Amino acid sequence: MRRFDGEVVLLDSDRKRARGVITDLQYGATLSPAVTLVEGDYRDFAGADLFMIAAGVNERAGGATDRSDPNGRLRLFDANATIYRDIVPLVLPLLVSHS
Repeated sequence: MRRFDGEVVLLDSDRKRARGVITDLQYGATLSPAVTLVEGDYRDFAGADLFMIAAGVNERAGGATDRSDPNGRLRLFDANATIYRDIVPLVLPLLVSHS
């Protein structure tokens, strides 16, 4: 984050978890005072230069912990696709209006 100058917005469906992650990240952010870390909402992504989705079903909850299973993480595909179908339509209009 040393060469980054801006705001990082973290959104989680569990607001308490989002605040905890931001608190943890702020320990490293002291090395880069130009970075602002905030817990936010979808509207906070308007005008974003970068947007990453790091969402999905936990391997354990999705039954994908057996590394010898040839389907492994493929078991999570349908559930994760559903999550992305919920998120992308909420964010895309905010990003498209910025370009």
